Amino acid sequence: MIMNALPLGTRIFRFAPESLLCHACSTPQNLRHFIHTCPLAQQVWSDFRAVFSLPQPVSLSQALFSWPAGGSRFLGREYGYRLQAGHAVALHTLWITHCDAVYGDTPSSRLIISRRFHFFLRQHFRSLAHSRFASRLGTLPPSLTF
Repeated sequence: MIMNALPLGTRIFRFAPESLLCHACSTPQNLRHFIHTCPLAQQVWSDFRAVFSLPQPVSLSQALFSWPAGGSRFLGREYGYRLQAGHAVALHTLWITHCDAVYGDTPSSRLIISRRFHFFLRQHFRSLAHSRFASRLGTLPPSLTF
């Protein structure tokens, strides 16, 4: 993603002009749109904010680069690891939804992507809780317990 290698609308327009517009909102699709301004991305980041009790909306920089693994002096190391894990799941959800819509002709909606994100997030944290990295997570929020 950071290397601008994802086959998104404006990047592949020269050889696939039919792919210029976002499948969800008919806006020319570039990396910024895909990761942050598309209504589907906004839904994922809104859900992310709610799950992790963030005090403000996820910025473009946070959507692109995540958060430090160590968290912060105030929030703690475990919180930083949970944010990183959640960030990976958010990006995965956006990409899987994009691929399903573009290559599988399976459109999505805000409700569908929200449910998908929560499902993937619980599944991911369930796996992490049973791994050798479980101690890094600390106490999980109620929305991620199983």
